[in-house]
Amino acid sequence: MAVYRPKYRDKKTGELIESQVWWYKFAIAGRQVRESTKTHLLTLAREAEQNRRRELEWAFVGAPMQKRASRVNSVAGILESYLAGYEHGALRRARLCHLGGRCVPQIMQAA
Repeated sequence: MAVYRPKYRDKKTGELIESQVWWYKFAIAGRQVRESTKTHLLTLAREAEQNRRRELEWAFVGAPMQKRASRVNSVAGILESYLAGYEHGALRRARLCHLGGRCVPQIMQAA
């Protein structure tokens, strides 16, 4: 893990200048990752590097990236968001009645 400030030469004076923004560089799965942290604070730069590394490691092993609460939805929750688009109650029931042997209003009341 390396957090650093890149250096570059000024085109006008030829002087070596250190950037104000921190960058990080690391390798994962044989691939080099070099990205800007977009911050001038060292502590935030280190945290940004750790977060990015963790994100890439999770993606590499195929683990879910989202929190469980945002990944798992109940049937009632999905139906509520779906039915919110319909204006007429009769149309709702006609389209989604008998889901799993139970009518939609029964599912929503049970939840």
